[in-house]
Amino acid sequence: MLIPKFFSIKSIKSIRNNTNIYLRVIPDQEQANGLLQFSAGELVSPYTKFAAETSRHHQELVHIRCCYNNKYLARQSSTTNWIVASAPEPEEDLSKTSCTLFQLDGDGDANTLRFLHAQLRRYACLSRSHDPPFGFQATGEAPDEGRWDVYNIIDWDSIYVMPKHVAFKGDDGKYLSCGSIKGSLKFKSTDVHDPSVWNEIFITPDGTIRVKSNHAGKFWQRRKNNWILADAEETSSVDYNSDTLFRPVKVIGDNKIALCNLGNKKYCQRLEEGTSYSCLSATASTTASEARMEFKELVISRHISRVHFRLKEAKIYGKAPIILTEEEYENTTSKSATKHINIPLEHTLRGSWGSIASYKSSDVETSIRSGIPVMGEAGTLDISGEYSGEYKWGETRDHSTNVKEAVYNVSVPPRSRVFAKVYAMEASYDVPFTYTQGDTLVSGAKRVDHMEDGIYSGFHRYDIKFESIASSL
Repeated sequence: MLIPKFFSIKSIKSIRNNTNIYLRVIPDQEQANGLLQFSAGELVSPYTKFAAETSRHHQELVHIRCCYNNKYLARQSSTTNWIVASAPEPEEDLSKTSCTLFQLDGDGDANTLRFLHAQLRRYACLSRSHDPPFGFQATGEAPDEGRWDVYNIIDWDSIYVMPKHVAFKGDDGKYLSCGSIKGSLKFKSTDVHDPSVWNEIFITPDGTIRVKSNHAGKFWQRRKNNWILADAEETSSVDYNSDTLFRPVKVIGDNKIALCNLGNKKYCQRLEEGTSYSCLSATASTTASEARMEFKELVISRHISRVHFRLKEAKIYGKAPIILTEEEYENTTSKSATKHINIPLEHTLRGSWGSIASYKSSDVETSIRSGIPVMGEAGTLDISGEYSGEYKWGETRDHSTNVKEAVYNVSVPPRSRVFAKVYAMEASYDVPFTYTQGDTLVSGAKRVDHMEDGIYSGFHRYDIKFESIASSL
């Protein structure tokens, strides 16, 4: 059965009267050590995101990696059946208790499946045990009659995570403005600094959104005539009216989306009808041009600071030696000779700062202060130096150092041939990090958030060495 590259796992069972419960990793690594638990009440979270990696040797089996700590799902130990996110590397050997492979069995629904641990040959169930409560445990030798081993799979490609503060621009180039009468929404403003175009996004537990007009102080909702008005009051999550819920859908173009109203499953579009000119109406069946909106993040400047890398949870891959240059020298004389190899001595280092569960517009003027993860000669990661300055979120920056020419002297014995080479190690790596995000909004307000979804993707060519081997002619 096919599974998305990035996904979340939702229980089909109600837990403590909550039907929106997702599997998450407990973030305290020192105490929890990758403990998995059905206790997340929200889909959009760095703790609930998992990745599927196809097995290299076993058809239709997959490894499952937790995106928060970069660890693979495996048995907690050889003596327990608890499944935890603690394996640093994938294990393909089906005979080992450390095996990280799972078989995915369908349940007759395109979006539900069971996870069969390939080594144990048991299904992973939502545990009703109290130690730990609602854990992930491979106990079922056969499919569970009560379906405690069946889960909904949510594709992260179906989720569009929007920024908190936005304005919407229509296909006519004008911003959607909230009027003073009945919260009417009309594409008429040309100024993003106009308070009537400011909105706040609230992500619901299942990943859909509610939109609150700052000007009206109320939420958008679809009325019986399908017009969208900002006139809904605040309600608790259990009382959400589907007419106030929207699903953002990515369309072609930077920061462009279509909003599907869950009340009638229609897309919101700019509509001219009767006396309503360029107003927002949930009547489009497709994401045609009138239903496409560009969103503008209402942030003037952003500063990323207090970056803390979780080096123990880093994923290092592609580590291998690379030959920078190689030469062959022959000495046919009866005396030793010396040859020279000139090579630029450059430790190539580059990387990017990104996030796995939040949106940051590349248009926002952003600065960052952060250390830089590097590979040490022992093949482990460390933090070296610092980058401080302007940064375009997600962009790869070159941090290469020590650019100078080195001279290697090669001694060639009499009547001998010498093979000489200069080589280095290179590796790529992903390092999770936490950080503080400070935003200055268009309104002048300040907002500070502690974030735990950072990911630094780096590449380092390091540990340059020289080697020579002599042989007789």
